[in-house]
Amino acid sequence: MDVELVGNALCLDFANTVNARPVARSDWLAGEEEACIWARAAGHPIEDAAGLAAALPAARELREAVFRVFQPLAHGERPPRADLDAVAVVHADGVTRGHLAAGPSAAGPSAAGPSAAGPSAAGPSAAGPSAAGPSAAGPSAAGPSAVELSAVELSAAGPSAVGASGGGHYRFAWDGPRTARVLLWEVAASAVELLGHGPLGRLGECPSCCWLFLDTSRNNRRRWCSMTTCGSRDKSRRYYATRPT
Repeated sequence: MDVELVGNALCLDFANTVNARPVARSDWLAGEEEACIWARAAGHPIEDAAGLAAALPAARELREAVFRVFQPLAHGERPPRADLDAVAVVHADGVTRGHLAAGPSAAGPSAAGPSAAGPSAAGPSAAGPSAAGPSAAGPSAAGPSAVELSAVELSAAGPSAVGASGGGHYRFAWDGPRTARVLLWEVAASAVELLGHGPLGRLGECPSCCWLFLDTSRNNRRRWCSMTTCGSRDKSRRYYATRPT
């Protein structure tokens, strides 16, 4: 089974790690091997899998909190406060354990906010709701992984953090090998970046599989996670439904 990344933001792709809601038939966070495959494909490989099994329940909780935050926003509604708080808890945990580092972002595809590319492949998405707030699990932090900080976060970090790179980028980084815990910090940072800077008006939810995505099309009329899967299936259904018998 191929990993399908259609969200154009790390947090949305993370929410899409199950193939359908409310009942999932496949789940990239079901076990250690699947989680490692997905993380590698998403550009955020887990280099130290020690503690990964213990981290998976927190990963699934964060996934559902992220889904419950952005799914209402895709329909112009407010997300539940409990789920916003759950994402904020994981983000704050990562912030207190990381540091600012100069250099290009190593966040990988669609890390924080929309990517320049349009949708990739497709497929269905996610599982039933879980509780409110994961903090994250597994061993401590990670290596040269990072997510770009917004201008607001950089200015809040103080002038010494901003001046050094001369127009380059700063990233939030964690020392040591990359662990599952670092991946959750990066997902939460991606969610906070998208919530703070949008474009929330381009959030969408596939009506067939419930996968979330940022619409990066020029006319902002993307409807499906992918035309090659859910889009083509829906067209086929409508075609055969209107054919005379």
